[in-house]
Amino acid sequence: MTYKLEISGEADEDIFEAYSWYEQQSQGLGERFIGELEVLFHKITVNPQHYKVADQSSGKQLLNHFHS
Repeated sequence: MTYKLEISGEADEDIFEAYSWYEQQSQGLGERFIGELEVLFHKITVNPQHYKVADQSSGKQLLNHFHS
C-alpha cells in the first residue's frame, strides 16, 4: 500500500530556499538535493512507519548527504 505524502506550504517554501542555496553553492547541487528529497519522499509513502514521528501531524528524517 502506498500512502499520500502532503507537503505544507511552509515546508515547500523551505525546500525551495534550500534548493536555491545549494544551487548558489555549486551548480547542480540543488538538483541533487531535490533528487535525494524525492527518493526519501517515495520511501516515506511506501513505508511511513519506518520513520520517526516529530509530533502528531508530522515526521522528521534527515537526507543522507544534506544535513549537518
